Amino acid sequence: MPLILTRLIQILYGIDIDFKCKIFGGVIIIHGIGLVIGQGVIINQGVIIYHCVTLGRKFQITEEHPSDGFPIVGKNCVLGAGAKILGNVKIGDSSIVGANVVLTKSIESNSIVKINEPYILKVK
Repeated sequence: MPLILTRLIQILYGIDIDFKCKIFGGVIIIHGIGLVIGQGVIINQGVIIYHCVTLGRKFQITEEHPSDGFPIVGKNCVLGAGAKILGNVKIGDSSIVGANVVLTKSIESNSIVKINEPYILKVK
């Protein structure tokens, strides 16, 4: 039944949220069109997700890349429009991933990652 509902939502709303992912209460999805969330993703409380965000693996063939995994999003984070979080990545609590950022490395709590920035800025 979850697989059938997943496919129906994909067709009707253009959203692909795998039924095996873990999404905790208080997550807000704003304009969910184009949203993709893979099966092993964990999204903690209070996260805000904008449209066209992708959370998934870096590689499709898991046998060739056994260390590849799914992202874990900490509490009270913001994922900007078009952000792509790929691989075994941990986003620390209260962090912001800006619009159109491709993130393949973990970030600490209270971090801001935005496009055209060669470094991670700390929020005080």
